[in-house]
Amino acid sequence: MAVAEGVDGTKRRHRGERSGFSLRTLGRRLGAVGFVAALAVALVAVASPTPALAADMTLSISPAATTVASNTATTYTLTYSCSNGAGSCLNSVVTIPTGTVTGNGGNTDFAAWVTSGTCPAVNKTVAGQVSFNLGTLGTSTNTCTFTVRPPEYTTLNNATATITPTLSSSNSTSAAAAAATLTVTAGHNNSLGNSIPAKSISGNTVNYVITYNCGLNVKSYTGDIGISGITITSTLPANFDYQSASLSAGIPGTVSYNAATRVLTYSDPTGKSCGNPR
Repeated sequence: MAVAEGVDGTKRRHRGERSGFSLRTLGRRLGAVGFVAALAVALVAVASPTPALAADMTLSISPAATTVASNTATTYTLTYSCSNGAGSCLNSVVTIPTGTVTGNGGNTDFAAWVTSGTCPAVNKTVAGQVSFNLGTLGTSTNTCTFTVRPPEYTTLNNATATITPTLSSSNSTSAAAAAATLTVTAGHNNSLGNSIPAKSISGNTVNYVITYNCGLNVKSYTGDIGISGITITSTLPANFDYQSASLSAGIPGTVSYNAATRVLTYSDPTGKSCGNPR
């Protein structure tokens, strides 16, 4: 406590000055408004947002664009990397939406076309997508492969699948690859032929064979579209009488013969003999 003399000669007592002040002192000096302002500043500082995860994963797919005949497998390569500060990307998964087929009638999902190559086993438990569980990735760049094979007969000409993989992790931001496209070619590449021995003896049985190939390449059957039904007719040569007919094992349909017109008819109204897609 100090005593000082004022300009009017009177003596007053006052406390010595002190540096600094507490929040309580600030409240006394600034009043209620100043106290609320100071408290608001403190609360804003506490509520600052958490920094976003760094972009530390990459993913690409190749080839970018492919055109193939149906029933032809295309091998795709995924190239992926992790480079986060934690030293690893945990629970890493590549996910590919599969409901992206256009130009294929009502068949818009290509999940059934996908099989694993060197990638982990393909997961198809979630409708409309396939995924590959990569697990924990170290800070490195890796590759794996998978195949896509559009089925024979049921895939229409110019059907196109858009393949867009995304790589995600529990401790990193996700990365999406630029989309790849797979375009399918197919057509009614069927052919019809017949054969009969060049010579025969009167009274003996002769085998007359009619062959219908349901594809351009009868060994691999690629690039073909199924048919909705098939009817084949053939008029028997003169001086030959019809005895019986049989179908190759597993071929559906029926064979009939009209003796008046000498016409042999094979009929498969379902088209199953040539892969009817319905």
